[in-house]
Amino acid sequence: MSHDTHAATCPPGQESTHHVTSPATFVKVFALLFVLMCLTIGAAIYAHEAHIDAPWFTWAMNIVAMAIACIKATYVVLYFMGVKYATQLSKVFALGGFVWVTLLLIMFCDYGTRHDETSPGWTTENKSYQSNVNLPELGKEAPRQYWGAR
Repeated sequence: MSHDTHAATCPPGQESTHHVTSPATFVKVFALLFVLMCLTIGAAIYAHEAHIDAPWFTWAMNIVAMAIACIKATYVVLYFMGVKYATQLSKVFALGGFVWVTLLLIMFCDYGTRHDETSPGWTTENKSYQSNVNLPELGKEAPRQYWGAR
């Protein structure tokens, strides 16, 4: 849809505030994304063929891959999702969504690296947790000290 046909659909005396992106812009962005994809593949092939086992090299290649991925994501959000020509409030919400997903990812990474710390009395397999706790056996009534005074 060109700018002229969009303006013709507006009521007389009113200007359209909706931005229409030209197809040429989408083709250019698509070509840039294709080049960045090829660059990502080239970096992965180089990392595989280099046979460098140093930890710094792995970190460097991961940083390169993540930088290229962030650039590609930025172009997709700006042009294909239309955030570049959106209102300031839409830009804030788009940025807020990425911040939220980042914090969620950090939270799950932290949660995934924690050890299982089973509370005393939850399992009977591991008696090391229960060594200094005198819990009643299953099937017997627990004394009032465990449940509070009634």
